[in-house]
Amino acid sequence: MIVWNSIISKLPNPHFLQTYEWGQVKARYGWEPLYAVWDADGKWKVESDPNILSTFHSPVAAALILKRQINRNGFAARLSILYSPKGPLLDWTSEPLRNRVLSDLQSFAKKQGAIFLKMDPDVVLGTGVPASEEDVLESSGQAVMSELKRRGWEYSSDQIQFKNTVLIDLHPSEEELLARMKQKTRYNIRLAEKKGVSLRVGKHEDLGMLYKMYAETSVRDGFVIRDEGYYKTVWTLFMNSSDPTCEPIIAEVDGEPVAAIFVFYFAGRAYYVYGMSRDVHREKMPAYLLQWEAMKRAKAKRCA
Repeated sequence: MIVWNSIISKLPNPHFLQTYEWGQVKARYGWEPLYAVWDADGKWKVESDPNILSTFHSPVAAALILKRQINRNGFAARLSILYSPKGPLLDWTSEPLRNRVLSDLQSFAKKQGAIFLKMDPDVVLGTGVPASEEDVLESSGQAVMSELKRRGWEYSSDQIQFKNTVLIDLHPSEEELLARMKQKTRYNIRLAEKKGVSLRVGKHEDLGMLYKMYAETSVRDGFVIRDEGYYKTVWTLFMNSSDPTCEPIIAEVDGEPVAAIFVFYFAGRAYYVYGMSRDVHREKMPAYLLQWEAMKRAKAKRCA
């Protein structure tokens, strides 16, 4: 495993958007990936080459930081923007550690001439469906939010990652997982199987077709997507990697692709990131079978 991925996989809530591979994706689109590590002895370091960080034997925090220079009036000014997707990684309940990391990041941002540093770590602010009876605030997350505000951080009106995440515990058996689903969900999974929906893992030669299906989905459902080259870069780079990695799972009816999802795997977690479908054969419920297959494959890969 790459040194950087080995470091972050041992920290709380490691995320595939903090991996070396994600940094390489963004490097092709105008960002410079920087790798920061904090150790238990009070040291921290930021490097453009993560292999240098192999000397850190007891890391307690880390952050992939993406840097983009800002050009003004045709001249390169010493200004930049910084973004740490799903970072930094650390035990956010440790007040001394988070204060140390935040102070270091703020001073680093000033030295880089950054207009701002944006971050969106996986700090749980609450559980349950927002604004429902099950919505319960998480005290530790609320404390972190309050502390950030005291330090001068502002909640961004421009959110990059999704604010809410659905987590599925994959430890139970397949029978238990099915039993936890609503009866209508189990019915739709069986219906897809009875109606002849078949599944296969996609290959590199499917990527062009998958992008076209994704574009069709974006038009139908009204969300904005990037150009084909960007997604092919992401998919190819992760498909060619072993850890993290990703795979497209494709649903077909009579050999015709009708729906697909991309699942990313890293550090014992599976992520459903991109989903796409066509208008044909929707009554056969291919999306239900895809999601169930993704859960089974993630479980087989020992994802939690």
